[in-house]
Amino acid sequence: VGGYMLTVVAIGLYVSRFNRKTEDYFKGGGHVPWGLAGVSLFISGFSAFMFVGAAGVAYGNGGGALVLFALAGPAYFFGYLAYGKLWKRSRIDTPMQFLGRRYSPGTTYVYTLLAVIPNVLVLGIMIYTLCILTSTAFGFNALTFDLGVATLNGFQLSLVVTGVVLVVYTMVGGLWAVMVTDALQFLILFLLTLVMVPVAYHFLGDGSIVDGIGRLVREAPDNYFSVTLDGQPKLFWAAYFMSILIGYNVQWHIAQRYYSVPDERDTRKMALWCAGLGVLMPLLWITPVMVTPILFPDIAAMWPDLAKPSEAAFVSLALAVLPHGMLGFMVAAIFAATMSSADTTFNWLAAVLTKDVYVPIKRRLGHAEPSDRRQLLFGKLSVAAMGVIAIWIALNMDRFG
Repeated sequence: VGGYMLTVVAIGLYVSRFNRKTEDYFKGGGHVPWGLAGVSLFISGFSAFMFVGAAGVAYGNGGGALVLFALAGPAYFFGYLAYGKLWKRSRIDTPMQFLGRRYSPGTTYVYTLLAVIPNVLVLGIMIYTLCILTSTAFGFNALTFDLGVATLNGFQLSLVVTGVVLVVYTMVGGLWAVMVTDALQFLILFLLTLVMVPVAYHFLGDGSIVDGIGRLVREAPDNYFSVTLDGQPKLFWAAYFMSILIGYNVQWHIAQRYYSVPDERDTRKMALWCAGLGVLMPLLWITPVMVTPILFPDIAAMWPDLAKPSEAAFVSLALAVLPHGMLGFMVAAIFAATMSSADTTFNWLAAVLTKDVYVPIKRRLGHAEPSDRRQLLFGKLSVAAMGVIAIWIALNMDRFG
């Protein structure tokens, strides 16, 4: 995990040399390779939810979970058909410029206010929830660290270290750092799940993957493979699909990926790449968890303190089948899943604050438009400021209730 942290910081420092202008910092100069942009687009939509919430859905709804999370594939395919080329054609530097052009600068200011405040809160929540899991896994919570200026418990120190690492590589490296570290994070997640699939069925079959698959078919709970979700009507499927069909094509970080590639043809390749990953990766994430209802039929007794014990299904499986080194790898993968979402949010928020707030306000006050170098500095300081606030929110989450 320490190696992973050092690697992402090193990547941020290395790619900082590419950030000579704000266009480089916020959209990769419009020259990001489509394969890299596609991987970043796909993985930035995930967080530790895939190891917790999604695992809980898979524990109770095997077939339903497989279909539910694979619907990302056709949603991204809609980007191939329509949205990707339209975002590239818009020739914008931030998604908010589209709103300002379509409606008015006033719309941009109001929407920015409504977007920045809750998203900084979400960043604090991301750091907080990530460290609940990791500090518990490492046994840090019972430790106390005297730093000279302050005394922190292990959980608080993990919040600070995680937040600082996240802010440093995002602030220094810009969108290039976000995308390259996203590719690293995708690799970690992919390797972990690639290991978990055969190992889970090998464990279920007492040394035979084939026997493990056979046991799943024979002993799975009733209707486990049916395409249903507990407590959800059939109308849910249509509503959910419409939601992600739009959401997976117009969210701000998705628009940012589409206009960061060289041309419209690249947006189609990128969307097609994401559509394939959107079908394949949920299969790798969900199929190992499908063995857990058989291995841990009374998971509530294993995790009595959890509000939803089924959400510990993936962690329970990992503890049962992985050696210590691979458990460390799993923790790094959980870090990767959340950080890929958080770093993306930092970058596009900084782009909005710089291009859609700072520059227009300077003009309205009668000043000359800030130089590109000054805008770049403002963007980096915006990431730093939001990072400090997010860490403060995470540290005070218990007090806030």
